[in-house]
Amino acid sequence: MLNVNSSKAGYLFDTRKANAHLDIGDKTFMCGRKVDAIKFWALWRYRGRNGISDRVNMHVDNLKRFADKVRQSEERRTAGAKRQQKQHTAYPHN
Repeated sequence: MLNVNSSKAGYLFDTRKANAHLDIGDKTFMCGRKVDAIKFWALWRYRGRNGISDRVNMHVDNLKRFADKVRQSEERRTAGAKRQQKQHTAYPHN
């Protein structure tokens, strides 16, 4: 089983740590991309081509609406842009 499931990902499973022999992560089926492929296959079987397409299109439409709202917002700033200084008054709530 170890040969089938192991990803031998040294960056994930450091053998120098304390009790490394107890780390079963690399011995399990759930560690690695195989699980992602099976989840996608199950999604495809459940939803079908049209169901996945509809979900992708819905999320793209949501993203477009969100981008439009951000563009229309007066509070919008780009990363690194300088803030405009507000004039401070003695009575800020007036």
